[in-house]
Amino acid sequence: ATIYISATVANVSEIVLHCEDLTITKVEVTRNINGEPQPVPISNDSPQCEMPYAFLRVAPTQALQLNQEYTVNVTYRGNLQTDMRGFYRSWYRDSSGTKRWMATTQFQPGHARKAFPCYDEPGFKALFNITINREDDFKP
Repeated sequence: ATIYISATVANVSEIVLHCEDLTITKVEVTRNINGEPQPVPISNDSPQCEMPYAFLRVAPTQALQLNQEYTVNVTYRGNLQTDMRGFYRSWYRDSSGTKRWMATTQFQPGHARKAFPCYDEPGFKALFNITINREDDFKP
C-alpha cells in the first residue's frame, strides 16, 4: 500500500509519523513548487518503524521551509491483525448459523498506526480516505 500525506509545515528538520507492525519499503518526500512535485532528499534511505514508541522518522537533508506544501509518500506492507486493534479480522454468524469472516477497523485510541503510517494522536485529528488492498490469494 502507499499513503500520500500533504502538509504545509513550519520549519522542521524531521517528519515523525506513527507506525506499528508495518514493513516500510519506500519513503519519498516532495515539495510542491508551482504545482510540480520536486524531490526532497532524505538522509535515512530506509526508514523503519521504531519501537517502543512506534515512530517512523523521515529526515530531509535540509529543514522543511515554513509555509511550503510537502507530500510524504510511504509505501508499506502490513498484516491483518487478530487482536481487535487497527485493521483486523473478525467473524460473525449469519442468519443460517454459518461462520463468516470479515475485516474491520478499530482506530481509537492510537490504533490507526497498525493499519497505515499516520499522525495517530488525539491532538492530530485529520480526515482521510483509505483504500486497503489484499493479495489475490488471501484467505481468512
